[in-house]
Amino acid sequence: MKKSVAILLDGGYVTKKLPQQRPDENDIYNFALACVHQPTEELFRIFYYHCAPYEKHEYLPISGAVMDFGASPQAAHGKSVLSKLAQKNYVAVRKGQLRFRGWSIKKFVINRLQSQAIQQTIASASQVAASTQTNASALHQNSLLTDSDFSPDFTQKEVDIKIGLDVAWLSSKRIVDKIILITGDTDFIPAMKFARREGVQVVIANILTSPTQNNYLKSELLEHADEVRNLSFQSNTWMII
Repeated sequence: MKKSVAILLDGGYVTKKLPQQRPDENDIYNFALACVHQPTEELFRIFYYHCAPYEKHEYLPISGAVMDFGASPQAAHGKSVLSKLAQKNYVAVRKGQLRFRGWSIKKFVINRLQSQAIQQTIASASQVAASTQTNASALHQNSLLTDSDFSPDFTQKEVDIKIGLDVAWLSSKRIVDKIILITGDTDFIPAMKFARREGVQVVIANILTSPTQNNYLKSELLEHADEVRNLSFQSNTWMII
């Protein structure tokens, strides 16, 4: 008799790990289906947790111009994926919310500014006054920041709690025999422990970057899983290895 399985995908984690640069609903769906060991398991449902795109207006950090996040190609793609994925067979989409926390300076910009600060210090120590003034002025111009030096800082809300609630519901009602969890977040360990106490097996899917290189899942996740299932993308197909 086949064991019934539910697949729970942490969308923020999955979309970063899939090999496609911008995964669509088919990429996500095909990956989820591949997580099921067909000879011994039967799919109950795929649960996909992700935030709807941020669609509000915000002021850019330097110019003060208004940016409409809802008009971006990323927002259109994100809405399309969630809508089309929800129409797939045996799929339930659980939406969280993105909260805008402001603007963060990009890491490479910080490195650039640090490098320029060092050059300015060296130039200021120079004994050639005219050359120093010219170099310092040029360096000052180069260090000016623009809007493109910043990226929006978002935080997810409601996603984690919805995953935890579904794990508790599936386990306490013994709706499935196994839960296949695709995440890298150790915050779900209490939910995993609860499922196991209720007699439901917990499988962690490990997305391999190559057949010989693992995904470096945290040891805490491995300790509280009944099985680690390795999946590799080969010849445009996902397979359990």
